[in-house]
Amino acid sequence: MRTMRCAFLDAQVDAVYDEITFGRTHYLRLAELAEAARPRLPWPGADHDTTRGERATVQGDKEGLEIDQGIFFNRILRSAQAGPHLLDAMLRPTPRALRLLPEFIRTGRTDLGSVLLERDGYVARLTMCRDDCLNAEDNRAGR
Repeated sequence: MRTMRCAFLDAQVDAVYDEITFGRTHYLRLAELAEAARPRLPWPGADHDTTRGERATVQGDKEGLEIDQGIFFNRILRSAQAGPHLLDAMLRPTPRALRLLPEFIRTGRTDLGSVLLERDGYVARLTMCRDDCLNAEDNRAGR
């Protein structure tokens, strides 16, 4: 099945990406892109509830749905048309970053929960603040 999924995406990834992004006029980050792609992907397990359940499962019990999502992102990123557009979307500030920017400009400090961002002149310092797991990075670090 994965071979067929790869073949489908090899042939259709630009068309699927263009449909999702309205001809590359909308900039979607990975999570938004995955959500918008779910109804268009021709394989089971692409729905939101299944994927969310898969993320909450330990690695040994997963069914590989994240692999299929990775194949989708791989095909987008290697596309000469869709890849640069997705990279541009990922470089744009998130709504949360835009909300936090005025405080950071004013104080030089922003607490992101799992990360503390501080500016001192021309130096920026990121401090991981995860006492529960020795500052290991997880899904909270990117939020």
